[in-house]
Amino acid sequence: MTKKTTVSEDLRLKYRYLDMRRPQMQERMVFRAKQRQRFVVI
Repeated sequence: MTKKTTVSEDLRLKYRYLDMRRPQMQERMVFRAKQRQRFVVI
């Protein structure tokens, strides 16, 4: 997915599985997973 388009939050939430394919969303998921892992280990 290389096109940048602005869509409403409602539409993004409705089609969340497509939104997760965006590189920015993937980076956020990886970041959150790493943060969660740090707290689980402690």
